[in-house]
Amino acid sequence: MPIILDVKKTNEEVHRQVGKWLDDPEVYKFVGKLMPLISTVSMRYYCKGAQLRLAGFVDWRNSLLQMMIPDRQVAALIEIQQDTKLKTEQQRVDRFIAATETSRAMYYRIKTKLAVLKKRAAG
Repeated sequence: MPIILDVKKTNEEVHRQVGKWLDDPEVYKFVGKLMPLISTVSMRYYCKGAQLRLAGFVDWRNSLLQMMIPDRQVAALIEIQQDTKLKTEQQRVDRFIAATETSRAMYYRIKTKLAVLKKRAAG
């Protein structure tokens, strides 16, 4: 009987490997930017993002974000923070409350949690 080793690659290893063959730099950059917040990066995310973009989905980032980060509130906050049309923190808070039907306090709790995760991933 053959021995099968289950070697789990790190998120960074998966990202580098995908970079060798993915021909969509926008999707590659998007996933790479969010890597510190994703527990396990899958090559499927890159493929799905590229398929959505190729199909002309205007909101491909949000769809991919929801796939990568299933927590609706966390995904909403990340999407809102990346929205360049929102210029002030108050606009971002208001959009978060409208999108999630939660509170200002929840916005800041999740924002703090994400900052800690990013810091851990960077350090």
